[in-house]
Amino acid sequence: MEIVTTVVYKNDYGDERLGLKYKYNPDTNEMLKANLRFPKFAWDKDRKMWNVENNKSVIKQLCDTLDAIGRYDTSAIRDYAEVYSTDAPSRSDCWTKVKRTRMYLNWPWINDPDLRDDVRLAVKSISGSRWHNAEKSWSIPTPQATTLHGLLEDLYPPLAEAIISNEDIKEAVVKSIERVKISGAKQLDEATQLDIDSRLAGKFPEGLDLYPFQKVAVAFAEMAGGRCLIGDEMGIGKTISAIGYSALHPEARPAIVVCPSNVKFNWKKELNKWLPTESVHVVVPSNSIKAGEVKAIANEHGATEKQMASKSSAEKFLKTKGIDPKKYIPKSDFVIINYDMMEKFKDTLIDMSPKLIILDESHYIKNSGSTNKPVQRTVSTLEVCSYIEKVIALSGTAIASRPNEFFNTLNLLSPALFRSLWDFQQRYCDPYHNGFGWDFTGASHTKELNERTRDLCIRRLKSEVLPELPPKTRTFLPIVLDKVTRSPYDSAQDEWDKKIDSYYLNGQPIPKGTMLNMINDLRHMCGHIKVNYAVDWINQYREQTGKPIVVFTHHRDVLKRLAEKMNNVRTISGDTPSHTRQEIVDDFQAGNIGVLICNTVAAKEGITLTRADTVLFLEREWTPTDEEQAEDRVYRIGQESQHVHAVYLSCEGTIDEHFDRVIESKRAVVKAVLDGGDVEQRKGLVAQLVKRLQQERGWKI
Repeated sequence: MEIVTTVVYKNDYGDERLGLKYKYNPDTNEMLKANLRFPKFAWDKDRKMWNVENNKSVIKQLCDTLDAIGRYDTSAIRDYAEVYSTDAPSRSDCWTKVKRTRMYLNWPWINDPDLRDDVRLAVKSISGSRWHNAEKSWSIPTPQATTLHGLLEDLYPPLAEAIISNEDIKEAVVKSIERVKISGAKQLDEATQLDIDSRLAGKFPEGLDLYPFQKVAVAFAEMAGGRCLIGDEMGIGKTISAIGYSALHPEARPAIVVCPSNVKFNWKKELNKWLPTESVHVVVPSNSIKAGEVKAIANEHGATEKQMASKSSAEKFLKTKGIDPKKYIPKSDFVIINYDMMEKFKDTLIDMSPKLIILDESHYIKNSGSTNKPVQRTVSTLEVCSYIEKVIALSGTAIASRPNEFFNTLNLLSPALFRSLWDFQQRYCDPYHNGFGWDFTGASHTKELNERTRDLCIRRLKSEVLPELPPKTRTFLPIVLDKVTRSPYDSAQDEWDKKIDSYYLNGQPIPKGTMLNMINDLRHMCGHIKVNYAVDWINQYREQTGKPIVVFTHHRDVLKRLAEKMNNVRTISGDTPSHTRQEIVDDFQAGNIGVLICNTVAAKEGITLTRADTVLFLEREWTPTDEEQAEDRVYRIGQESQHVHAVYLSCEGTIDEHFDRVIESKRAVVKAVLDGGDVEQRKGLVAQLVKRLQQERGWKI
């Protein structure tokens, strides 16, 4: 038997290797190469010897192969391995280790070049991933392990298994996988169902109970530790799901509900209905605070009858106590406030030491990077959230049109996973430099983003959880304009053509905002043109069906003009007070209103109009999610018709046609990110419209 001698040394990379000395035999070399593969078994050109990793498992493979050949004595090598070599995983096998806040990854050489590149790119796509030369391995932030596991599960199972097998993070990964499993479910497994039911028992008045799919959302929020996005499609009952979660945690009081101003009283109505024993306070603007309310605050703090004799005397008393009645919030279980008031009340809210915050329509915090009102409310809301452990975000439209709008929500819910806005934009916003700065209005790697957010967001479509709902059809109704009707539009378009061409002829750049102004002007004209057509269509619909109808417009003057031409009509706009708004909705649901005309943005949230099964859009919105929210005022729980129709009027041969096509492309982006669709790249809406018009009109720009 030939004895194989060994020598231990470190290679140029600092790895400990076991050099092998045996009589040259090409058959032996080939078998070792086939069984152990590189880099377990390798040739050292400087030392002129074959070598293996100084690792017990690798050395055992070596000895087993040599024993099978039958001409080598391996007893000395086995003895050496037993005493001196490491038990650590082979550096050529898939393994992971955790050091402080990072996970180090190693996987063997992959012969397939496409698979090799895909695995490397998957690791590199993780925010915060780095190559460590000393470790000869990639590392990622530990919280990102779940994300990488999801990306590799089908792509490269051995490394995915190594991640989930790491005892330091196994529990977190398993919990994440459990959340992913129910993130699209319509009902819970029996054990979880029994647990949720038992914990909710007696929490609600008799006769009230959550739907099974709403209990799934409650369980998801519970598994996420009260920090997640309930992103169910509109009409599934996100409000009730959030109330269900809050009912599980009566210790999480006070709780704050932040929502659009037009749904504050709807939230109060639902909280009073489902949790009638808990106190609810709605924060109103300072100019709405009545004398009685000021006196009540003064009384609460021990004012005498004389001090409460008038509003002014009560205010003076409160001033001595350091209390500003305009910023005062009485002690309550739930405080409801709209986003635009967050900046003014943020200090008061923080001083309350809230335990839970619910962000209804959380896409309101999408804006960042300037000093305008939307940004101020975002900053203030995020600051308040930073003091609160439990954050439940609600939005069926977490992104209105592009992934860039999703970052603030993701960063709020999981700052460890989504730390860097720049990294997020570079990966998911199809960035390009336009010569003046970076443009992040696009979308890229949408499937990956969907995968990364599945354990943070539960999202179900109505078609998945409400099979009893009727089908919904979206119809685009073209209007062929006669020469006389379209004459004003053509004249306006010609004037814009002359203005744009003049900039080219004079060698001047087109002023900022010109294109947007043109688009708005032409859309507004189309809105007025369609009023008479809408009147005829609505009257015909009402005569044929006898059913009520909901109409949505964009411009207020278009809404007003349409209302003047209709009978049995009511309107909801941004000027409609919250209490009047609810009265109109109740009247409509009672069958007392035949035609309800709404401003789309003002009425797209917080109301139920299931008395109707048809909505008519006289004008379109800039974001498809606004339109879908408006459609779903009728397409939601409680709809009993056999079919729901959304009808869009569009003037042929005008800006309407271009607008229709571009909006539908934006709808595809939203679906790709939230629902796992397959759209990779989209640019800004205005840019797309300008490009279409340029081709149509022949502008030299």
